[in-house]
Amino acid sequence: MSQIDAQQAAGQSQVQQSNPSGFAKHTPSNMMDLHTGLMWRINKKKLKNWSNTLNTLFPAYTHLKRITGNWTTPESLEDKTHEVCRCRVQHPTMREVDLIDLMGQRKVKLPFCSCMPNAIQILACGYLASTPVYPQTAFLLRLLNFYHLLWNLSNVTTTSFAEVLRQWNKSLSVRLCSKNSIHVKILTRNLSGSIEVYRLLVTKQQTLVETITSTSKQNLLAQQTCPACFGTAIPITDPSQPCDTHHIFICLDGNFQNRHHKRASKNHLPLLNFHHLKLMCATTLRNPPQILDSSTS
Repeated sequence: MSQIDAQQAAGQSQVQQSNPSGFAKHTPSNMMDLHTGLMWRINKKKLKNWSNTLNTLFPAYTHLKRITGNWTTPESLEDKTHEVCRCRVQHPTMREVDLIDLMGQRKVKLPFCSCMPNAIQILACGYLASTPVYPQTAFLLRLLNFYHLLWNLSNVTTTSFAEVLRQWNKSLSVRLCSKNSIHVKILTRNLSGSIEVYRLLVTKQQTLVETITSTSKQNLLAQQTCPACFGTAIPITDPSQPCDTHHIFICLDGNFQNRHHKRASKNHLPLLNFHHLKLMCATTLRNPPQILDSSTS
């Protein structure tokens, strides 16, 4: 063996010793699979933590929502920790939490007791945490209620709303930075977490109300879809009101479709005469007859 061959063999041996076991198997596709599996495990653990926290967070949410008028009264911003915790701890654990509202943002040290999750004690201050374990960011319930209404009536996205919130609060209060960093804190992921939990709480309360007040499938259907199709009509006491006030009127504009068929194309199907068909509510078409059997009684 020549000297050059010996040097090449020694170099290959050194590379093999420095590489970890199974290094050659970590191709780009395998690395993507490993990253996907890691993110899946992280999300699964996060969902499990939220599931455990919601069991105690939901009763506290309904109680605080009732006494604060859905966080709309002036007293809703006061600390109501005594409503959820009666412990007399001399030296509670202090932790910094970023509290964000429409009127500013601040970094506050909050006391935490070991008798309940941190998210409940933050909720007692009027804020909803973005993570279930050791939360570092929380948003005011009034802000989340505002975004929920805005999201239902417009096409605003979480990313754009978070950026608007950051730009708005930048001129009103101090700048929030990421942990152990000098960079500005991006609120998109934290806001998404709080919004998701807020919607879960709202849906859970709505489901609870429907379950308690609905004694049959028909009553539940009336609450979720079309109340006018079920039950007995309320008697009309005002003589100025017509007798068919409680009825539903469906108005169709046939002229619009006629004009388009005439000018847009010649290969169209002839218009059908629907005067002999009975218009039915979409609720009636989607549900079995056994649920709707007493709707016309």
